[in-house]
Amino acid sequence: MVNESAGAKVGVIGLGVGYALACCLAEAGYETVGIDIDPEVVANPRIDPSVERLRKYDSKHRNNIDRLLQLSTDYVKLSNCDYVTVCVSTGDERELVLGHVEGAIDRYCGLAKEGATMIVYSTLPFGSSKRIKQIIEDKGLTCDEDVRYVYMPLMIAQGTTADDFVNPPFVAFGSYSSVNAQDALSFYKDFVVSSSLWKKELPPMFVTTPETAELAKLTANAFLSAKMSFANMTDMLCKKVGVDSAKLLSIVGSDWRIGSKMLKPGFAWGGNCFPRDTQSLVDTYSEYGVDSGILSSALELNETRSLEPYSILLSSNIRDGPVLVLGLAYKSGVHITSGSKSLQLLRHLQARGYDATGYDPNVNPDQSHGISKKDYRAVIVTTDEPCFDQIISEAKRRNPELLILDYRMPKGFSAK
Repeated sequence: MVNESAGAKVGVIGLGVGYALACCLAEAGYETVGIDIDPEVVANPRIDPSVERLRKYDSKHRNNIDRLLQLSTDYVKLSNCDYVTVCVSTGDERELVLGHVEGAIDRYCGLAKEGATMIVYSTLPFGSSKRIKQIIEDKGLTCDEDVRYVYMPLMIAQGTTADDFVNPPFVAFGSYSSVNAQDALSFYKDFVVSSSLWKKELPPMFVTTPETAELAKLTANAFLSAKMSFANMTDMLCKKVGVDSAKLLSIVGSDWRIGSKMLKPGFAWGGNCFPRDTQSLVDTYSEYGVDSGILSSALELNETRSLEPYSILLSSNIRDGPVLVLGLAYKSGVHITSGSKSLQLLRHLQARGYDATGYDPNVNPDQSHGISKKDYRAVIVTTDEPCFDQIISEAKRRNPELLILDYRMPKGFSAK
């Protein structure tokens, strides 16, 4: 049934990660329209495991998504929406840019319902909200009256997007009008408590300025990047002194002031968000003449970590021959290679003369048989997939002197 408590019609612009949000809104009972300028994306929106689980639950218990969610390329369908969320891309792993957001907002403001709330979810470079306000005003509209602008960044991850939209670690509602920010907060709260994914605990929610919300998202991702680099730096030391880094970090992470989340040794961190957002914040520090030493070091340490296997190969006198890299996606359980440090390593090895092969069941499953036919000199494990143990065992059977560089968490330790 339609969510009568809110009584709002909702639009979502951008059906990449935005498709997960659109499904969540419809499942919670909102009449929802999802828009993307690419007909192929509309026909085949991105569905990650969390969306698959949500759709299965909905089809069995509510059947709201098929009835209440409409996908289209036609922006006109947003003209009677009370709330419209902008979820378009803001760049790749190298640079955070505003271009697609500007285009989406410009197009939407030309037909927006008077008094509608436009909630921008897409990660923004610092200072973008002033530009967004200008776009609204260039359309002859009054920001926060004709179109009510709110910036609401959320912390989500590929593979868990639907869950993360409903159960984020925090939510900041940034607006030049505290009344509009509070209204967006109330709308979001109604949405969350109506969702079957809600874990019965509301996240911390803040009403603030757009500039504070912009920095909140960038700072949170940069802090987590530094935390992951710290864990990997610790692992490098532990290898030198003969200490189990996973055990050490599980002890340190038990301190409630530090926390175990994302404090684990592993391969270099990648993807789009962490490298891009951290670099964007470093650039902002530089623009305003503030030293970003810790964050700059986190990025440098991550590059060192990504090439560490190459250094180990050289020190082990393995300077050519067949090498297998297990893991091509930027993390376990996904097929996305954008920003993958594993793929970067593979290309680095190939460029230096190694007969390097990469395999990931999520990326190139059709090559599963061919990878077992070589006598590898080394195997480098960068992500954690169930099939990797068998592949390593077969490679070691063929070459008992095989060098194995395994960046997975040891069995029995939590990979929080």
